[in-house]
Amino acid sequence: MKTYLCASACTAVFVAMALSAVAVAQQQRAVVNQDAPMFLLPDAHREPILMLERGVVIQVIRVEGAWTNIRVEGSRLGDRYGYIETRFLQQPGGAASSSGPSPTPAPSAKSATPTTSTQSPTPSSKGSNNGATTAPASSVASTPVVQPSPPPLQPTPAAVADSAAPIASTTTLSNNAPPRPNPALALNRRSIPLTKGTSVTITVPSALLQYDGYFIRGGTRIVAANISAADDGVAVNDSAEWKLAGLPALVDVSFEKVSKKKNYTEVELRGPIAVVKLRFDGSVRSVESALGEVAIPGNHRSDGVDQYLGEVYDMLSPTFFGGNLAALSTDRKRAILSAVQSAPGGDVRLYKGQPYAYFDLGTDGSVYNDLRFNQVSLIANVLNEQLFTRMRGLSRYFSGVPELPGVTVTYQIRHKSFLEKYAPESIYYLEIYGPMDQMQKFAAADITNQQFLDASVVLVDGNRVQIPLSASGN
Repeated sequence: MKTYLCASACTAVFVAMALSAVAVAQQQRAVVNQDAPMFLLPDAHREPILMLERGVVIQVIRVEGAWTNIRVEGSRLGDRYGYIETRFLQQPGGAASSSGPSPTPAPSAKSATPTTSTQSPTPSSKGSNNGATTAPASSVASTPVVQPSPPPLQPTPAAVADSAAPIASTTTLSNNAPPRPNPALALNRRSIPLTKGTSVTITVPSALLQYDGYFIRGGTRIVAANISAADDGVAVNDSAEWKLAGLPALVDVSFEKVSKKKNYTEVELRGPIAVVKLRFDGSVRSVESALGEVAIPGNHRSDGVDQYLGEVYDMLSPTFFGGNLAALSTDRKRAILSAVQSAPGGDVRLYKGQPYAYFDLGTDGSVYNDLRFNQVSLIANVLNEQLFTRMRGLSRYFSGVPELPGVTVTYQIRHKSFLEKYAPESIYYLEIYGPMDQMQKFAAADITNQQFLDASVVLVDGNRVQIPLSASGN
């Protein structure tokens, strides 16, 4: 299946985009205002990974409209990451995102029962800042710990830029999505010896590699995932469906060391792009065998990775190619996923139940002065000065996949008040959802930048905004 070598060859760049910067952002705490489920991804039709009791205090990573990416502290394996509906959160002592009872003293999170929520997400509230739409009270100007979110990994001209989390969709899956395939792959299930220098390729999706700090020497980003035993293989971050979380990260690393902790065994693997820490809990009988479930021997150019991509593309196809797209041939579906994954920060994400080509352009290297820009003028300035040019450069990736209905571009913009010497930085999280036909006209200069923007959905910190480009003042 040499068709997929394009995606593999671009892995270093892709993975670098899969971990964009949130470390610079100041996280905020919020309180769960009533018992609520926490999901691995922003999809209420999945099985919850935790049930959060009313009064639990959590860390907000990023508000994504009706959903909020959060971190729950103090679980058995350390911090837990996932999504909760924004309406179930309020700031400590502040107003809730939607009506709900006042919190009681914070109890602990408890394991979820295998039930499926049927609640629909609701829009988040809006505020104002110099006339501009801003994030709701529970929002934090940050991106998920890759991503941020995990973090997605983002390259700069000279090196790797700040990372973010994890990556994750900003919308729920369609109610009419086809049945999910069995997430277990028969490929390459063999033990990987814990021998120093052993080279492997991490196949965990970028969205599930959570930011875990910096490796001091060289400032390489550290990402981590929790591994536990499941009926058919392993679960990643408590999800047995982890392979359905997105395209695999394909991080090239080599085994460095293994450490025995109180509740888990930590395997550290190091590479030029990231340091990966995999934490295997007590349910895992053989760490070597479990490592073979989430990694493939050799680097991303190996035949094993090439074969894996073919199988994982087939497994993801029912999620992304529903409706009329289901009639596409298997080879065409694979080619679409391969073409998008070959782009820096490339992925396929669902937007309103439809598959969009997704490009995370990372984090702006500058920190902008709040005394000079309000939200709207800053977004307009960044679009005019750099983003439009970069977005046109993506056309070689999305022009070959006209079947997809649209393109999503995300970007993080750092800002702070320069009036205060030690004022913390914040981040505007920008999302642009452009229809494919308008994206192609924009790339070909058949319409103006403003016409393209007006035809798209633009969100800042989860709130829809209008951006007049003339507001940049340039």
